[in-house]
Parts: sequence; C-alpha cells; structure tokens
Amino acid sequence: MSRLLKFIEEALPVHEIHLHLSNDLPLAEDDPVSDIELETLARRMIAAFSDEPDVVRRLLERLPSTDPFNRDPDKARTLAERLK
Repeated sequence: MSRLLKFIEEALPVHEIHLHLSNDLPLAEDDPVSDIELETLARRMIAAFSDEPDVVRRLLERLPSTDPFNRDPDKARTLAERLK
C-alpha cells in the first residue's frame, strides 16, 4: 500500500491541477445589474433588430444564456416572455 501511495504522490501533478483549478475562478465579482437596467438593455437590443423579426425571436430565446442576463436565467426568461 505504501508503494502505491508513493507512486501516486510522485506521479500526480498536484501543482498543475491546482493551477488549472485556480484559473477557473472569476477574477472579480460582477457588479449586480438592476432589473430596470436589464429591461432597458433588452429593449435596446430588440429595437436594434426591429426590422428582423427572426433575429428578435432568437435573441429573446437566447436571453437567459446571454451576459448579463444569464446571471439570473429565470428572470431573463420572464423578461423575454414579457417582451415578446
């Protein structure tokens, strides 16, 4: 058993694993965006593509996965439904 543990200790790239995991952390917390700001942004996006209904439809479908709306996907879905 000790030989197995010694092998794992020597073979496992702990430092590389640590670097990989620590690089996946956000550098800083995003500032919260108010509901009013999100709705204003969504309305501006819709207005920018008002002459292309297919684009607006896709935009609203993908709103929950679009930054900054993806911070609260449930609110984004509600907003998208309201703006349809």
